[in-house]
Amino acid sequence: MVIILTHDYPQTFSPSLLIENNVKKKGFEEQIIKNAINNHFIFPKEEEWMKDIIASIVIDKAIGTKKAKFMYSELRSKLSKEQFISFSNSIFNMDQRKLTSNKLDQLIIKATGLGTRFFSENKHYSAPNKSFVLFDQRRIFVRGKEIKKLHVHRSNGKNFLPFNDIAKSLGYKVELENRNQSVRLINKNNHFTFYFGEKIFDYNGEKYGLLSNPFIQVNGEYYIDMKWLQQLFHVKVDENEKQISIR
Repeated sequence: MVIILTHDYPQTFSPSLLIENNVKKKGFEEQIIKNAINNHFIFPKEEEWMKDIIASIVIDKAIGTKKAKFMYSELRSKLSKEQFISFSNSIFNMDQRKLTSNKLDQLIIKATGLGTRFFSENKHYSAPNKSFVLFDQRRIFVRGKEIKKLHVHRSNGKNFLPFNDIAKSLGYKVELENRNQSVRLINKNNHFTFYFGEKIFDYNGEKYGLLSNPFIQVNGEYYIDMKWLQQLFHVKVDENEKQISIR
């Protein structure tokens, strides 16, 4: 972005050019970006703090409130370079000036081809921070039944499912134990105990080892790698452009 400080031309804000009229010397870079964003974008009152995220994207550095810095860092570390550029360009190429958390989620979806609720889940400044997650938007069927709120989450090139939800969908009773550090699954034929921080599990009273930990934790919830889901529960996964079937 080219930045011009002058009183000879009106203020201008675009992805490649910023003309600013009123700037103090101290911290001028952050100041001019914030001034331009304040003049260019309109947020709902409860989401105005998100302007600091937009400023961080423009300046390519985490600035502003702690929550804005956290969210910028999440985007920068979890989006590819191409996705981040596509997302940032789409913000400044919009025809309208009004921005909302939902609109920012939609721009992420457009840039990645995957779903997210990152901005919507973080729109209240006082609420706990939620990590950035991308999920597959295809419909999921488990043994012929559509599970509407179930999504495949993407992380480091792998696909994960919310463990408690998929276990219940497969017909298991779920019992969290040891302050949510382990979980017991029970149906009429089998019972498992998984230890989220370890590479072992119990199956019908016998202990077994795992080559790697099949779980990750995101926003306080545990997810299981879909490859491990298939091996441990002997299910098959079929996919097409519109849906994912687990049976």
